[in-house]
Amino acid sequence: TLADLKAAVRRIEDESAKEELIKQIDSPAYAHRIGRLEALQKDIDKQTASLAKFEQNITKQHYTSLLPEAFMKTMFDTQKRAGFIFSFAKMPKSRINEILRQNWSGKIFSERIWDREKNINQTLKNELLVSFMTGRSYNKTAKEIENKMASSAYAARRLVRTESAYISNMADMESYKAAGIEKYKFLATLDLRTSDICQSMDGKVFKVSEALCGTNLPPMHTYCRSTTVSFADDKAKKNMKKRIARNPETGKVYYVDENMTYEQWEKSIDDISGEGIIDKMRKIEYNKSADKKQFEAYKSRLGKDAPQTFSAFQKLKYDTADYNELCDLYEYKGRVPEATVTDYKAYKAIKATGIKGAVRVPPKHIDTTRLAFNDNHAARHGCTLEQALDYINTAKCSITRKRWDGYSVNYYSATGAAYVDQETQKIKTSYSSADYDPLTKRIMEVVK
Repeated sequence: TLADLKAAVRRIEDESAKEELIKQIDSPAYAHRIGRLEALQKDIDKQTASLAKFEQNITKQHYTSLLPEAFMKTMFDTQKRAGFIFSFAKMPKSRINEILRQNWSGKIFSERIWDREKNINQTLKNELLVSFMTGRSYNKTAKEIENKMASSAYAARRLVRTESAYISNMADMESYKAAGIEKYKFLATLDLRTSDICQSMDGKVFKVSEALCGTNLPPMHTYCRSTTVSFADDKAKKNMKKRIARNPETGKVYYVDENMTYEQWEKSIDDISGEGIIDKMRKIEYNKSADKKQFEAYKSRLGKDAPQTFSAFQKLKYDTADYNELCDLYEYKGRVPEATVTDYKAYKAIKATGIKGAVRVPPKHIDTTRLAFNDNHAARHGCTLEQALDYINTAKCSITRKRWDGYSVNYYSATGAAYVDQETQKIKTSYSSADYDPLTKRIMEVVK
């Protein structure tokens, strides 16, 4: 506020600086700007409080309806697994409210909503204050607030999904109690995104009376996808459905024995597809976001020569030999944008001959209309200027090399060669293919 600002200024020890600042603050223009800022801050307080209350009401409605629905679904699944129907009472509203009031992760959901409201409120005020003090434009201020709010939206989604997982699993516990089931089994999702803690908990059996979210009952962390299943006697087990698993290599769903643990599932995949396949597919899953950006870059540069789908790109990337070839092509196209795959293969073959210098296929472009022999050429090798220019215009490749007289770009065609000084842009020498040495002849065989 204006009073706070004046109080802060009065604490300044430099009297001349203090007086100057007080004059500025007392000026009508400055007072108007501060008054406007205070009005905006009050409006922010009002709007964020209203937003938090609205969010609290909506989420509470969602959770209140989710609990009985999850309870009924679990009772249906339990009866189906047991193979017989039994009567049970509905979950009382008092128990629903009791579950919603539990602070299983340190705070109940409503407290976390109000904490987010405070963060949003302070973010808005801080950005407006920065704009006020620095004179930052409205557009830049709006953009900065938009970026901060995107982070807040993510936090809201995380809150709702994690709270929903908590409520769903608490409903499971209530249904087990209603069905007279005393134990439950922890079930982690059988795919490559499962966290280490859920992997370690998979298949373990706990007492329903001792269930505690975050300790032995999902959710174990934000965005947790683990769940539970009732642990019944041998007679009931015969009628229970097997667990669903997903083959990480093919993506197909299949069924496994209900007692299979995460470690056993990993071993079964290695037995089917070869040792190390799990680690390979885990990299594919974990690197998906970064790989998508890389795939888009490769498509942009390589066009039709890039893998046509993202899945094909990832599969190629983790097949080291073929991926290295793709990386080399990507790097070469960065230096020679007009090169085709055929040009790249010719380049590789020429480099394999052992030739010294920087090879380029197709050859480096040059405007031959301005070329002439340098003074030292003296019509050596009996080659005319017209012939030299033709060798350059029909060249299959160029090789930039350092010689005793500086750098030159050497153009090689089926009929002859011409060397162009990189600095003066004049032809150093030129000769027909009849004078090619054995190495140059090998290069021309490659580019045929």
